[in-house]
Amino acid sequence: MKADSPKRLRHFVENILPRYDELRSEPSVDGTTRLSSYLHFGFLSAHEVVVAVNGSDAPQSAKDSAAQSYDALWDATQRELLRTGEIHNYAHMLWGKRVIDWCATYEEAFELLEHMNNKYALDGRNPNSYAGILWCFGKHDRAWGQSARSSASSAT
Repeated sequence: MKADSPKRLRHFVENILPRYDELRSEPSVDGTTRLSSYLHFGFLSAHEVVVAVNGSDAPQSAKDSAAQSYDALWDATQRELLRTGEIHNYAHMLWGKRVIDWCATYEEAFELLEHMNNKYALDGRNPNSYAGILWCFGKHDRAWGQSARSSASSAT
């Protein structure tokens, strides 16, 4: 299966992507990516797919159609980032954590998130923006429950 992943990606980019917006809903033809199992098992990364799609000669409308995942919330968040340059804080967290799930390593996920953030976010390359990316990896996470302040005041 691993050896087939580059072949399937190449087949998708060269043969399916140019007409993806019209073929993807036609069950009688090989018109979808069929990359999910390769992504799921780590044989391909989301980053590899993005690079291959963006580097193709396919029409922009086909590239836009292919830029959809199985996660409607992630797709909506990505569209919000592309259209407005901003994402709500909690949606940003979900957006980033999904990218982490889709990538083979944390380093790859960070590279992709940093790239998308710096390219599309109005506050890209800003220290606060980097903090938002790092939040997706657990920085600033804290346990739920009483805060230290309320615990201290109830002890008196």
